Amino acid sequence: MGNLSDALLTASSEYNANFSSKYARLDNMLGFWRPKFQTSFEYLQIVFPSVEKVTGLIFQGSVPQLFPLNSDSETPKYQYFYNPLVSSGLRIRPTQWHDSIALRMEVLLKCSKNNPTEVTYKVMNLQGLVKFKISNALFCGTCYLWDFGDNHTVIQGPNNCNKWLLSSETIPYTSDLIELPYNYSAFGMYHMVVQEINNVTNTYEKNIYVNSYGCVPENVTLVDDVQSTNKTGVLRISKAMDLVVNFIMTCIVQYNEDKYIWSIKNLQTGNIKIMPGYDAIHQRFDPLYFTGGTFLIEVAVNLSSIYVPIMKDNLTVIVQPTPLEVYITGGDTRTVSNGADVQVDASELSYDPDDVSQSNTGIVFQWKCTKTSPNNVTANCKFSEMDSGTISIPQSELEINAVILAEVTATKDARKENRTQALQIKGGGFVDVYIRYTLHCS
Repeated sequence: MGNLSDALLTASSEYNANFSSKYARLDNMLGFWRPKFQTSFEYLQIVFPSVEKVTGLIFQGSVPQLFPLNSDSETPKYQYFYNPLVSSGLRIRPTQWHDSIALRMEVLLKCSKNNPTEVTYKVMNLQGLVKFKISNALFCGTCYLWDFGDNHTVIQGPNNCNKWLLSSETIPYTSDLIELPYNYSAFGMYHMVVQEINNVTNTYEKNIYVNSYGCVPENVTLVDDVQSTNKTGVLRISKAMDLVVNFIMTCIVQYNEDKYIWSIKNLQTGNIKIMPGYDAIHQRFDPLYFTGGTFLIEVAVNLSSIYVPIMKDNLTVIVQPTPLEVYITGGDTRTVSNGADVQVDASELSYDPDDVSQSNTGIVFQWKCTKTSPNNVTANCKFSEMDSGTISIPQSELEINAVILAEVTATKDARKENRTQALQIKGGGFVDVYIRYTLHCS
């Protein structure tokens, strides 16, 4: 009645202005309708702007004897109609009350609802008893046809619903929450189907698991530490990766026989490798485990002992080379004397993280040298390559207070990294001393 104007709510009488028919709306905090006389001739009248399908009524307070009485003045009491009342209005006439007639109410129109139908179930014991539940059930002559997957069927709704299943008994329901217990005679997995038949037919399906542990699996999820998006992650060859199985299953008694099977499929070659660690919910892939490519990592949970099909989840991992680590001995800035040739070395500290030896094997070094004179004139400077990764800059290029930039480009396969060392040229004859710590174990 929330959309109806006060003029469409009338009554046979009103106790006074504070108890008029306009206060007969559900959950109205200002009052309620109370007639002037406490007789069975009093009524509350609701007029609709047009002909409507009335599918139910909700009451607060003393309600008509036709329906179950409210236990208090605030708790709503619902009364649904299987077959809608087609009418242009209603007249509610109380015939029995406690102390005095007092009423707030709501009229439910049409066969619509705010929330979708939801079908769930719960295993109640270890002998096959299951309780099914339908939330937000429809009325308006709606029929619910249950097929439990074991050659048994049940129908719920008004009597005319048995036209859909002539051999089945029709069970009525009086609430938009339907609970239906059912006992399966044998363990196994059953495919339950319930049809909601009204103007259209909606079908809801579920696999029902009946076993000696009372277990119901929910889902299995493969969780990674590479921050994957949409089940795809990127991993560097030199990095480790950890995967954990998050398996959710509810049981009445504890079940410890779940088996975990891991596999890796190379999506370029199609090769499949079964991983060690059977039963393990955790897998660690150490650095250099993968050599590059795209892989589908899958975990399968075997629950055959409780009649549950294998449950799976997977993650696609794109394995990429790690950038080369390129360093020049002495750091990015270095002060040198103009008293002798200067060596610049990138071979000693540079390495390939994806090489098991962590060496510079296979890395090609290319150098470029530029000098900025004290008066800010920049030009290329001479140098000679001593061996792979090391150059020598002649004394003739070492002009006091000049700055020399020695830039190296390290290349291996498709990877390329740069490093630059700035040499500050000073006069004098000092010597660079480098200290390296080496641990020797016998």
